[in-house]
Formats: sequence, C-alpha cells, structure tokens
Amino acid sequence: MPRWSVFSVLFSVSLTAASSGLNETKWLQCRAQAEKLCARLNITEKASIVTGSMTGLCIEYVAPVESIGFGGLCLQDGPAAIRLADLASVFPAGVTVAATWDREMMYERGTALAEEFKGKGAHVALGPVAGPLGRTPWGGRNWEGFSPDPFLTGVAMDHTIRAIQQVGVQANAKHIIGNEQETQRKPTTVDNETVESYSANIDDRTLHELYLWPFADAVHAGVASVTCAYNRVNLTSACENEHILTDILKGELGFDGYVVSDFFSSFSGIQAANAGLDMNQPGPISATDLNHSLWGSNLVTAVANGSLSEARLDDMVRRILTPYLYLGQNTDYPSIDSSSKYLFLEYFNMLYTQIATPVGRDVRSNHSALIRSIAAAGTVLLKNSNNALPLKSPRNIGVFGGDAADVSTGFFFPDAGFEIGTAAIGGGSGSGRLSSLVPPLDAIKARARRAGNSTVQYITNSTAIAAGVSGIYPWPDICLVFLKGWATEGADRASLEADYNSTLVVEKVAAVCRLPYTIAHNESDYGVSILNLTGSLAQDSDAWQLNFTEGQFIDYRHFDAKNITPLYEFGFGLSYTSFELTPNISISKVVVADPYPAPADNSSSLALGGNPNLWNTLVNCSSSVRNSGSVSGAAVVQLYVALPQTNVPPGTPIRVLRGFEKVPLQPGETKALSFSLTRRDLSYWDVVAQDWRIPRGEIQLSLGFSSKDLQYNTTVELLSIGDSF
Repeated sequence: MPRWSVFSVLFSVSLTAASSGLNETKWLQCRAQAEKLCARLNITEKASIVTGSMTGLCIEYVAPVESIGFGGLCLQDGPAAIRLADLASVFPAGVTVAATWDREMMYERGTALAEEFKGKGAHVALGPVAGPLGRTPWGGRNWEGFSPDPFLTGVAMDHTIRAIQQVGVQANAKHIIGNEQETQRKPTTVDNETVESYSANIDDRTLHELYLWPFADAVHAGVASVTCAYNRVNLTSACENEHILTDILKGELGFDGYVVSDFFSSFSGIQAANAGLDMNQPGPISATDLNHSLWGSNLVTAVANGSLSEARLDDMVRRILTPYLYLGQNTDYPSIDSSSKYLFLEYFNMLYTQIATPVGRDVRSNHSALIRSIAAAGTVLLKNSNNALPLKSPRNIGVFGGDAADVSTGFFFPDAGFEIGTAAIGGGSGSGRLSSLVPPLDAIKARARRAGNSTVQYITNSTAIAAGVSGIYPWPDICLVFLKGWATEGADRASLEADYNSTLVVEKVAAVCRLPYTIAHNESDYGVSILNLTGSLAQDSDAWQLNFTEGQFIDYRHFDAKNITPLYEFGFGLSYTSFELTPNISISKVVVADPYPAPADNSSSLALGGNPNLWNTLVNCSSSVRNSGSVSGAAVVQLYVALPQTNVPPGTPIRVLRGFEKVPLQPGETKALSFSLTRRDLSYWDVVAQDWRIPRGEIQLSLGFSSKDLQYNTTVELLSIGDSF
C-alpha cells in the first residue's frame, strides 16, 4: 500500500487551544452580575431558584423571582423535538443525524431545534444526548444519542450545543453517566422494600476515554447545563455522586454551568446538593405528592442548621443565573406558549374536565426541508444487488410492511408501539408530537402518479403478510419492504430483529419478488447484553451491578479486539457512485517533549473541557478524494488512530476514530481533505498520573471509508528523541 509522506520537522507556528463555545469575557461578566443578583436574595428566594416548580407550564419549571428581575426558566424535552407541543417539528433522531456524518447538518438541526424551543418560550432544551453512548445494541434509548463511538458523538454534541446556544437557548447535555440500559434504571418497590437502581461500575480509564469523552466536548462547547442520570455510578447515585459531579465534571472538565436532576432522579435532599447537584427537578417528591419537596424549604432549614453552607447555595444560584444572563434570556424573551399547560396536563392524565383548547404558536417555519434532507442523508445503503437502486421507472411496484403506511394511532408516540403506521420517532421523553407525516406509501404513490404509467400495489398489515401474500396481481417488477422496530425510554429491546413478524414478512415477500435482504450475524457477537435479573435476585439491590469489564471494547472496538468479522462494519455505507483516495497525502506535525500536557494557564478563569492544552492541534493531515463514478455523491472519509500497543496499558483499543469529513462530489471531481489531531486525540488516560499521556513510539494513522476499509497508513512519533519517562 502507498504510504503517507511524513515530514519530521518542528513547525514554528503558534498553536492555541481550539476555541471553546463561549465568549469568555462576556461569560465572566455575566457570572459577576449573577453573583451580585444572588447577594440581593434572601435564603428562601435562593432556594426557590434551585428547586423546580411543577406548575404544568413546562415539563420542568423554575418560578420567577421578581425582586431581581429573574423571569423563571421553562425546561422542555427533548433532544429531537419539543415533546409537549403542537405545531412544532419532530426532527430526525440523534442516531440518524450521526449517520449523515455531516457537521453542517448537525449544526443546522441544532439551530432549527433552538428556534422552535425559543418560539415556544422554552429557555432550556433538554438535549442533546451523550448517555447512553450505546454500550449494548439492546439499549432502549440508544436512538436518542448519536453513536457508540465517543469521537463521533463528541463532534455531534459540540455542533449541536453551539448551534442551540447561538440562537439564545440553553442546551443541556444528558445523562451523566453510565445510563446504558433502561432495565432497573430507577429504584423499584417490591413487597414494600426498595430495590436500588443498577450500579454502572466503570473503571477510571474507561470512564475518561469512552463515556466521559463526549461530555468533555459538551463542556468545551460551553453547554449551559448537564443532567445527571437515574442510575448509580460505582454504587453511588449519579445525582449525589460527588466524584462525578464535583471532582470530574466541575473540577477536571471545568464545567461552569449547572447540574440538573433528571425527572425525579434525585433521591436524597441535602446530600445531593453537597455532592454537586444544582437544580432539583421537577421539585416535588413525586407526581402524587406535589406539596412536598426534598429541597425548597428544606434547603432553608439546612442553611440554618449548617448542614448546607450558604456559600454552596450561592454557587448553585450563580451557576443557574449565569447562562440565563449570558444568553440574554432576561430581556425580550418570548412568553411560554399557552398551549403548553394543556398538553402537560393531558400527558400526565391530570386534565379531569374538558376545557377550551388554546391554539399554540406555529414555530415550524420551513424546517420540513431540513428534516427531509437530514433523513435522506442519514439513510444508509447497505446492499444493492444487481444495481436495483436507484429505481429505473418500474411499471408495477409492490409495497409491503407495516412501516409503509400512515400512522394508525395518532401523531403522539409516548410509550407504546403500533403495528401499522410509520414510526417516525421513538417513545418517551425523547419523542415528539408530529403535526404532519408523509409515510413511504403516500410518497411512492405520488411519485408513481407523476410518472403516469406506474401501478402501486400494497399490503401494510404485517400479520396478514406473514400468513401469505395474496391479492397481488400481476407480480410486481420491484418489491419494497418497510420494516420497523420500536424503542422507548423505560424499556430495553428484547431482540435486535425488527418487530411485527418481520422475518416472516420478508420470507413471504421474497417468495414472489426479487428482494435482497441480509440477516445479521449472531447477536452474541456484540458481547455486551442487558442485565435483567429475575426472581429473588431482582429484589436484591446488591445484585444490580453492571460491571463494565469490557472496558473500551464496545461496537467496532470489540469486533477488532475479538477478530470478529461483522456483517457491516462501523462507518460502512454504499453509494450509487464510487470514490477513490489519492496517495499524495501529507502530514505536518509538532514534536513534543513532554508526554503530559503543560499545566493550564492560571490567568484564565475558565478551562472548559479540561486543560486547554489538550485541545492544541499537534498533527495536521491532508489528502484528496475523487468521485470515480458516473453520478454525483458524497464520500465520507474517516481517519483512525492506533496507539503503539507495546507502550500503552492493556485494554487499549486497536484503533479509534479521530476524524471524518463528508465531501460532496460531482462525477470526476476531486476535492482536498484535511484533518487536525489534538493532544487529546493522540493520548490515553494515565490512571496513576491522573492525566492524559502521549505514548512513546509510532502512532499509526489510517485513512479510509470505514473501520475495515482503511486504504492508507502511516506513522507519526511526537516525543522528541532522548526523552524518557
């Protein structure tokens, strides 16, 4: 294979830390203003700002404090839509956005989301999602996040957060940390005894290099708030875990915003506040007891008796007020949409009498065009036997499967699936209320009408198809099968196959049509499954231990380490055209003498994302890619880094993604590629030094079109000769 050209020269360019997402001067000014406002509050007012108020105006709410001109906060779900809103868009899920590999689309989606949240009067958008990362493919909420790869998720978090906050809405990174399955994520009660939520037991290196990685990107992007998870982490509840919230998030990563509990995920009072929780939502102890709170007046008592210092309470208030002021939410911010309260009461079955339904604001604008573009770009072509796609003016089209038809149970998908109808989004707090939907069958029929000479035949009842395909004549020229699986918050997947008789549907349709369909390799190949205890073990809190003994070896890292050939590897995707990389690839690098980053400059009051030196670019790579086919398309070129296995601790992945670029190309067109690698990208977490460390030896860089299609390799060594450690 051709090798990249390597230039081992010391460049004299001045390297600065990659820009964080905040204007530091403005943030510090707003922080000082927040401290002055806090000084004017009495203890009761301070307690009200950090305690949710379940009024029904929003899914989570903080009441105003008129004495300082604080207008309150409306927090709304979620990562893909304003869940409890009408006349609002439902955007493609995080996993679809990641499948585009398109930074610009990630940013545009964040902008459009924020415009709708702001239009509805919501100050805080509860998203994007970095946890669950995707430890196991059975996870019920994986679709809310972006990817099981921390680098790709980190890029998506960064671009989404910057876009949301550029519009003036607070972004919220959730759920920190180890929220990797839904089964027993919350405490349950069995025979009047409490069974604790599962404990995600994660070693220090796995925490930093895998699950914390995208949260560092979120903090570096300037995220206003972070949500703590329901589960325990290393035997301590995530929302009262001082090591995670204070030592790592606020200390090591330099997070200067506020930590908010997930909905009823704070199970203690003052202990959580002392551990680093800044806002308790939704405020009451439970949905059935709205008059009592673990915080509220209890914080006033705690300050009085010394169990909570007033300085800590002031810190909580300051962290909440600073982003509110920084984003200009204290002046001319839209009021909360009047329909929000009706939808809240309806969702929680608290609407006991019929009332006049208020008309909500229409905030959709022209976002449908962006939604369609993202959905198209996030559709991955896995196989194209006999070049069946794109369709070449078929005369007789057969459409089969329950996911092809219009929805059959209304436009809101809270918790349960449905056999007939397009599943546009999953269930739970990451869901949304559709205002319109074009199902595949309608789109295909419309296209056929425009063609003027095509017939569309269809069966959308999967149960009926499983019994046998009948009523179709003549046999179609092409058969399109639309299958689906249902995933929701609160439940994990029982199988990786699509739902509703999917296998029988394929077999029956394949018996009468020309259909390529691929079955995945054994589910056991994934390695990590859901912990689901039964019987007496299910009632034992100590038994609910998720030991992350696989370390960093999830997804493609696991398949590489176990030498398992996947059916379709990470990063794989076909196109209607072909691409080729050109071998004139070059590297420019900086020789570094210290394996550890220099201490942060103490003159800076902010170190968002950790030591600023971690974000310095050390290696620049350049290449080019050409469309060698006959139609236009977009190439996704990926860069992987392999640290020298002989000079790193056991448990280091063979290779990890550290760069990607999506390049649209016309037939015959060539475009340049560039990748920048930071110190963090080229380091591993040293558990003894408690710092990021560049290993001695040759670091391999590989360029290609997927984790298995790596066409060019080279090495780079960053530590200067003679350095020892």
